Amino acid sequence: MVNPQDLIIKNTVVIDDGSGVILQPMTKEFSYVVTAKHVIQIDKNDISKGFKSKDDIEVYTTADTKIALFDFYYHQDVDLAILKVEYLGSDILIKNTNCQFDERLQLWGFPKFSADHRNEEKPRIDWIESYAATVSSVSSNKLECKADDSVEITGLEGFSGGGLFDIVSDKIYLAAIEYRVYKPDEYVNRIYSVPIQNIQKILDENDLLPICPPYLGSLSELTSEAFQSLSFFNPKNKEKLAKLFTHLSKDKIEHASFTPHSLINKNRELISELNKDPKSIENKDLWVSIIEFLQVYELLDPQFQWDEEFVNYLTKNFKFLYFIDNSWKDKLKEIVLFDCGDLVNKGYLMLIHHGHDRPDVPDQLNQYRDPEKLPHIIASGIDDPDSIAHIYSKKTKDISILHFAKLNKFSLSDKEHEFDNLTFTHLEQIKNQLIDSYSMYLSCVEKK
Repeated sequence: MVNPQDLIIKNTVVIDDGSGVILQPMTKEFSYVVTAKHVIQIDKNDISKGFKSKDDIEVYTTADTKIALFDFYYHQDVDLAILKVEYLGSDILIKNTNCQFDERLQLWGFPKFSADHRNEEKPRIDWIESYAATVSSVSSNKLECKADDSVEITGLEGFSGGGLFDIVSDKIYLAAIEYRVYKPDEYVNRIYSVPIQNIQKILDENDLLPICPPYLGSLSELTSEAFQSLSFFNPKNKEKLAKLFTHLSKDKIEHASFTPHSLINKNRELISELNKDPKSIENKDLWVSIIEFLQVYELLDPQFQWDEEFVNYLTKNFKFLYFIDNSWKDKLKEIVLFDCGDLVNKGYLMLIHHGHDRPDVPDQLNQYRDPEKLPHIIASGIDDPDSIAHIYSKKTKDISILHFAKLNKFSLSDKEHEFDNLTFTHLEQIKNQLIDSYSMYLSCVEKK
């Protein structure tokens, strides 16, 4: 696993006399660098003099690579700007929640307070410095922090545009962009920064792509990873079956009228999460599973089109319940009490779960549609009439609860011997065997 600080160093850049942070929008055609607006002004203290030309702005990585700059955009009200640059890729996430008083952050940037800093004879990776900081005041457009060290203002010159980062479980969240140091008295310095949520105004006003993984913008970005998590005795069988599904759906995926991003925004009710992590809806494992489901669906019903009409059909007939616990048993109560009232009769509650502990059979959890068969520890803890109604709804509508990873294992790797000697010359035979396996649990006959 990559050290979070190494990722911060990789994605922190030098911009003229300031600093910046690489972020990745929903594409592989370009990247963003976010910085303080005054870093790209002709006069950092006087915005009325305008901005530098693109040719006069130089951006370098810590690997001493000059980055091609395509355009830039800035916030009208706060000291924040976005540079549109060549594609670089970045694993830095955006902190969508407000920082809290006394929260701990890390400030990274490129100062110029010694002969070793911003010295062209030294590699830029030697220029970078960091400070631990504690949040002391929060508002919508300003985050005030105090550094642990006794930092002089001169020691932070060059940090403008640098990021204040929150590291949580090896994930790196950009919380704010530093723009000045304030000295309220002789012995106190405060780091002022713009909360990163303000970047949304720049994106909206300039019709820019959102900052999220590129695979959320294209279903085809996910196909190469579909069905790769399955374990086979013969690895060639995994590749063969994965290629079969890709072969069957390739053209339709490439012309799909919906993306993971549009499903998140327009059809949020299709996917519900049982995770505390607010970014789990963007988890790659989730969307690889959704792709796998759609490819299986096309196998069972090759007439369907990857369009908005089909998404509307999905929303009525399927509900994807996503969680990341190691065992499905840890989420059993939430699963059986989950509200499926908007699903049609004979709809499906599909569990998207990649933990190692899986049910014995794909539909094992169907038994819990009957309140009398609930484990005692769950049944005795239910006193909410709505929760009881949710259980009865699953029973009366005959809603099937399927563990999708177990269904894939049952239909593919558990039946490896059936595919071992088959090649693409036996395409119809492979398809028919897969249809027989999946259709034992999953029907694609229209229910409404």
